[in-house]
Parts: sequence; structure tokens; C-alpha cells
Amino acid sequence: MKGIDYDIIEYFQYENKQQLYKELSLNQIGIIEEIPNQRWIKQTINLKNCIRLRDLMLWIEKGLVLISLGQILRLCENLLKKVIELQQNKLDHCYLTSNRIWLKLIQNNKLLSIAYVDIEYQIVFTGFQCPIFENQQNKQSASTSIIQIMIQIIKVFETNFHQFRYIQYLNQSIFHILYQQKDIYQAQNFIRQSYQIYKSHNNYNDYYTEFQKINEYRKKMEYGISKLFFTTLHCFNSNEGFFQEDVILGLISIIVESIKQNTLKNLEEIDFNKLCEQQEIFWKSMIKSLLTDNTLIIIRNSLEKIKEITRLEISQEDEQMMINEINREIKKSYILKYFFNSIWIWTPNYKECQQQLIYNLMPELKYLTSQRVDLYIKEMAFQFINELI
Repeated sequence: MKGIDYDIIEYFQYENKQQLYKELSLNQIGIIEEIPNQRWIKQTINLKNCIRLRDLMLWIEKGLVLISLGQILRLCENLLKKVIELQQNKLDHCYLTSNRIWLKLIQNNKLLSIAYVDIEYQIVFTGFQCPIFENQQNKQSASTSIIQIMIQIIKVFETNFHQFRYIQYLNQSIFHILYQQKDIYQAQNFIRQSYQIYKSHNNYNDYYTEFQKINEYRKKMEYGISKLFFTTLHCFNSNEGFFQEDVILGLISIIVESIKQNTLKNLEEIDFNKLCEQQEIFWKSMIKSLLTDNTLIIIRNSLEKIKEITRLEISQEDEQMMINEINREIKKSYILKYFFNSIWIWTPNYKECQQQLIYNLMPELKYLTSQRVDLYIKEMAFQFINELI
């Protein structure tokens, strides 16, 4: 999108390397780094020419972008085509969500903005073999998931553009029938038919005229909004895409309200440096607190068992030193990195996500704590022996 130009980094687990290569060959996006010893990949994607589907759905829902019904129908058809392509290559995506679907803009194509733009793109899937760690969602075929995602997209569009009388009519003639689709091939055929209905209906010209009026109004603010995104992204002390994504998504409601009021005054009053700093502090503090609390519990439980056979005591300083060392190591964990692939992992179930993060980290956390406690006991034993000598 115009003004949004930064890298996000995603980590995904995999099981079968040969299958991974086949999946990636059909879904080329960003820069891939394989971490073979851990069975993880690191994927770096620049957002200037790539749009996460979940982001696009929010932009449509809030009214940040102006999308036509024709674009929505074409998007749904392209998503179905992608799943059919997988089937033809004997592949499936059992962990498909709107967070793992990308629109990769064709080179030299126009960028999406708050005004209407007819973009050309390829659909790309990511995270094929990686479980959805944040909610332990069960596996299901991509053909099932894509129908559910398609319905979510249409509902978001219908809700946001209900003011068009033409859209209200299409609720009965197109949307209602699409909501009942179960088979990807039948859904694809119906969408193709719907596109013809959409273009040939008697009220189409009225809809188009109304749509164009809104578009002309939005064009006047297009430059100011893209400049705002650019300014905001240059306020960060770090280049971590997760923090940038969090702030940008948090600003959308204010941006949309400014578009409606035809003024950037409210946005110009925001201290973006302070806002970006506060968000970084919030997330880093949350993770530090979460890791510290759970590490402390494991340390104390381990030492409590030892106390039954020895009088070993640990000072607060040594305890904190152990926590810091363990936390430094656990931050290298790819599971932890995965949870910061995107803000959407944390939205809307923030508390559940915290629980799932610790649940998935716990084996590694226990191992690191056990190693550090054993080392501490040995150090204390050597110290005791030296004192006796």
C-alpha cells in the first residue's frame, strides 16, 4: 500500500523438506532462509508490493480502502483457483488462515491506496506445514478453509458497503447463495456467473456513478495518507516489523475518521515518536514479565526439591542472574519468534495467546532452567569444597 514500505519476518516450522521445496516453488514470495537443524524457515516479506489478506480484510472492514464488488468477486475466484492449483499438484494446506495468504502485486503494478485502484496480483500461501500454535486449531483441508475465508471476505465487504442500494440487492441474488457454498468448483462456477450478474444488472450504472463520486472525494486525501504512513514508519528505533505493524493497524480507525471528515488535523496532533516508543515498551515488557514469572516458578520448584536433601539456599541476586541468563537463551527460540510473525496472532484472543505461548515454550524453558540449576548447584558445590580446603 502507498506509504507502507517495511519488512516483516515470519518463522514457520516444517516436517518434510522435499514437500517444503515443492510448496515454496508454487508460492514464491520474499526471501527464504532455511534453518535445517531446527526444521524452521525464516521468511522476509516487504510490504510495499505484498498485501497480507488479513490486513486487506481489516482495511475493507474499516473503510480504509475503496474496493469494488467486481474486485471482491475476482479475489474470491483467485483464492479458489489457488487451492485448485494445489490439488492439481497433489498438495494441501492443512493450516490455512487469512493470516497465511498474501496478494503479491505483479511487478510495476499500481499500489493500493485509499482511492480505488485496480490491482493485479498473484495469490501466495505461506506456513504450509506449520501448526497454528496460537490456538491449537485442528488440521483441515485447504478446500474447506478457503470457503470459510471467502465467506468472511464477503461478509466484511457487505457490512462496510451496505449503504449502496445495489449491494443490498446483491445480498439476495449473490451473497446469500455464496454463503451456502461447500464445494470449491461449484463456488468457482457461481462466482463467474455472479460477475456477469453484477455487470449486467439494471442498477449497475447507478452504483458505478455513486462509487465514482466517493472515489473522487478520496483521491484528494490520497497523498496525505500515504505521507502519514511514511512518517510513522520512520519514528521507530528498531526495524522490527511486528511493532510497525501494530502501530499502523492501531491508527486505521483514526485515519478512516479523518477521511470521512476530510481533514488530517487529528492525525497531525499525534506524537508518533511517543506512540511508537510506547508500543515497543509494551510488547517487550509483556514478554519479559511473562518469561520471568514462568522461569521463576520452574527455578523455585527445582530448588525446592533439592532442599529436601541439602541446605542449599539461593540469594535473590543469584536467582535474578539465572532468570536473565535463561531468558536470553529462550529469546532465541523459534517458537517465540513465531508468535511475533504478525499482530494477528495476538488478535483478538490476547490472553489465550499468552497461555499458548508459554504452553509451547514450556519444554524448552524447563530444559534450559534444568541445565542452569544444575550448573548453579555444581558451582555452589565447588565453592563449598574450596572453603573446606
